Amino acid sequence: MRVVIEESPEAVYKTAAAWIAELIRSKPDCVLGLATGRTMVPFYAELVRLYEKGLSLRDVTTFNLDEYVGVAPEDPRSFSYFMHQHLVNPTTMTTCSKNWKPAC
Repeated sequence: MRVVIEESPEAVYKTAAAWIAELIRSKPDCVLGLATGRTMVPFYAELVRLYEKGLSLRDVTTFNLDEYVGVAPEDPRSFSYFMHQHLVNPTTMTTCSKNWKPAC
């Protein structure tokens, strides 16, 4: 395991996004398990910034770690909606490459 201590939260997001970007560049069809919530917003913003600089997310498959049972994907309270707002819509990711599973 590699542990990195950064000077600021912004540096953490940039480092984490750089690692993920490196993975995507080496394996464009990689599979990512993604979390939601306010903590992740700056991380996804950094991925979008890298996308705008040429990182392709087109072939990446993602799985959300959870979803609310009975909440439609287009409902603003759903994690699916969150991911579309912060990562899918601003990039080349397509909804067909996303996998959101309701929590049990």
